[in-house]
Amino acid sequence: MITIDANQYNAVLAGATVLEQSVKYGPSVWRTDDDRIIKAFHRRRRGVARHFSYARRFTRHCRRLARRGVRAPAVDVGYRCPEIGTELVIYPLIPGATLRTLTPGSVEAGRILAALPGFLASLHGAGIHFRGIHLGNILHDARAGFALIDVSYMRFLPWPLSLRERASNFRNMLGYERDAALIEAFGCDDFMQRYVDAASLSPRRARRLAHLVRDGRGEPADSNWR
Repeated sequence: MITIDANQYNAVLAGATVLEQSVKYGPSVWRTDDDRIIKAFHRRRRGVARHFSYARRFTRHCRRLARRGVRAPAVDVGYRCPEIGTELVIYPLIPGATLRTLTPGSVEAGRILAALPGFLASLHGAGIHFRGIHLGNILHDARAGFALIDVSYMRFLPWPLSLRERASNFRNMLGYERDAALIEAFGCDDFMQRYVDAASLSPRRARRLAHLVRDGRGEPADSNWR
């Protein structure tokens, strides 16, 4: 991480277009004219930034994903600005669009969502627990396939995920109205069956997974996620 002052911080962002911002912290993701992404990590608690760097964790996770064959940001440089209490990472734009840009029920959505369960099964089988996963954090490109972004909240295990950890990923996605609408338009049963087949789950483990997903969402017994 390169330490910079406020003037240098503003110079890094000069001319960049804001892509995302929050009510509390303001702009958090920018795109530069040369197709690079700048992502900010704002200090959330006063004492934390001194001992823990979210930007370094993000960069470390990206590298570990790349070693496991998963497309993710390739961070070029990181900056730390103590005056503002913010860290920045810069990486080339990843080809693709987030799955939240899909139109529910469209041919394109059907094609991409049909492949998504296999991608999720490969992550889970490789011990990758993306705790913050949702369809806005998954990109798809017609040539390169799927990619992950915003990967700060992630664990890497030396064994495949447990059924509870797998279910937590599904519950997290289905907790977002947009994500749930896309998956439900595709077909919940079909989506889950494709996952079960890709993950090679036994009938007993498949039933257990469905139970964990359903109960975690508070769904009735006749839910599509039975």
